[in-house]
Amino acid sequence: MDGVLSDTERALLAIDPVMRAVTPDDIARPSPCEGWTVGDVVTHLLDGLNRRAAVTPPEPSGIGEAVPLSDVPAAWRATKERLLAALQRPGALDREVPGPGGRAVPMRTLLRILPVEVMLHGWDIARGSGMPTDLDPQLAERLLDAGRPLIEQFGRGTAFGPEQPAPAGAPAADRLAAFYGRRVELSGPQP
Repeated sequence: MDGVLSDTERALLAIDPVMRAVTPDDIARPSPCEGWTVGDVVTHLLDGLNRRAAVTPPEPSGIGEAVPLSDVPAAWRATKERLLAALQRPGALDREVPGPGGRAVPMRTLLRILPVEVMLHGWDIARGSGMPTDLDPQLAERLLDAGRPLIEQFGRGTAFGPEQPAPAGAPAADRLAAFYGRRVELSGPQP
């Protein structure tokens, strides 16, 4: 299996328990993303994953539909299945798609950052919902190691804030979140 696809699948699996546990009560809670609620992060994540699925023809059904925040687990399952089916189509990873700045790049290139996005937003949702944030320590550690050259190559842009300090002994997912600008002063679930 292609490495970028396996990392993406593993990141989706890592946040699956978080996404399946989001309740309607969680939607209005604040997230670690300044000015965003848990519902805002859920919508952003699912919309982004659906957009990536949509660039691989034929366009899967459901693209462009509003994310039903009343049933995040169902919306998550449908989005995850749609994305994985699209990415596993023959030639999907080599298809040219719009990238940063509007220039065409192979989907494979864009997928280098997708596991990071999935893990970060899963972390945001877990933190905002009061769930544990220790998501797949081995994958988080590998993404943290791979993150420095990605940031050097592509920069932080508007997507990632300045690196923040992480407490000594923080789980790998907390350190990954801190590297990409999340404040993780306190480890674990937050009220």
